[in-house]
Amino acid sequence: MLVGGVNHLYHWLIDYLPRLLMAKRVMKLLPRILINPPGPIQVESLRLLGINEWEEVGEHESVRCEALWIPSMLARFTVPHPAILKMLREAFPPTQHLQRRDLYLSRRDAATRQLVNEDDLLAELPGFETHVTGHLTLQQQVNLFASVDRFVAVHGNGMTNQIFCRPGTQVYEIAIPEHRVTSMYRLATLGGLRHRFVRASVATRGRDDRELLGHWLVDLAAMRQALRGLA
Repeated sequence: MLVGGVNHLYHWLIDYLPRLLMAKRVMKLLPRILINPPGPIQVESLRLLGINEWEEVGEHESVRCEALWIPSMLARFTVPHPAILKMLREAFPPTQHLQRRDLYLSRRDAATRQLVNEDDLLAELPGFETHVTGHLTLQQQVNLFASVDRFVAVHGNGMTNQIFCRPGTQVYEIAIPEHRVTSMYRLATLGGLRHRFVRASVATRGRDDRELLGHWLVDLAAMRQALRGLA
């Protein structure tokens, strides 16, 4: 069975892993699973599902099969099927119930979209805990986001974890007006979260002069207004 995959949290959880979750629902015995070389989060998710054996297929490799199952994807571009959230929440429940909290999700370990005025932003977020999802296991991320009341984050991969938030959680997504990618907004809407964009501007451009691959400057006044508007 071809699952495929990519070492990227959003695309793994939204595009590829639901294929496997669907197959587990309808097949008594899973056939041999074919995936692209996984990263640590992908391996952990498979083990949490009780799957310990699979075959890795590299970019330029081919596999000859007598029969091949290819489950359909449940997402197209940035539009996921509503069933995805329910499937993922059931597959990866929190294992630890943490105290309720407010969260700031930092991209300080990322190559793109770091906030050049992050210290100034943190001064506007008293009481918010700062976390970097790249430092956490998948289960730790599930446990953390299941405990969140409000979280602030720059648009990016780590925001995928909002699928594990309770309905009503307040989400403040920092984004530049010229390129508001709607993937995280759609996840928030499907999950019953209260989402608001917070304006940022481009501080430095990235590869190929692309704004999304550069670093940003969050509008602190817009952040203050957003926090008042959703409080």
